[in-house]
Amino acid sequence: VIEHLEEDIEEMDTFSILTRVEVSPVQTIETCPEVSAACNSDHDCAPGDMDMLGHGEKTGRCVPNAGGTEKSCEILAWCPVDEGSVSESLAKMAPQFTILIKNNIHFPRFGFSK
Repeated sequence: VIEHLEEDIEEMDTFSILTRVEVSPVQTIETCPEVSAACNSDHDCAPGDMDMLGHGEKTGRCVPNAGGTEKSCEILAWCPVDEGSVSESLAKMAPQFTILIKNNIHFPRFGFSK
């Protein structure tokens, strides 16, 4: 599953092939503690904020960490936050793929199209 595919305006006419996937089979989109956002109260967790190196959007709640006594800001994200996903190479499957690229070219000055 590709969660986000960002198009750069300069790269709108590019062709990309995925060569690796990250598999996290136990994750679902829900709320959970952000591992890198320690807090003491809800006031430390502004709703809608996102940490640059975080995993999701803060809900505004300060919640206990799983299995610990410390607290972290709750986020809406792929949970539980996964620090150890399995990386799978698609290179083994590459010989099984067929890619058809169709190009159109037009030179109006010479009245040529193909």
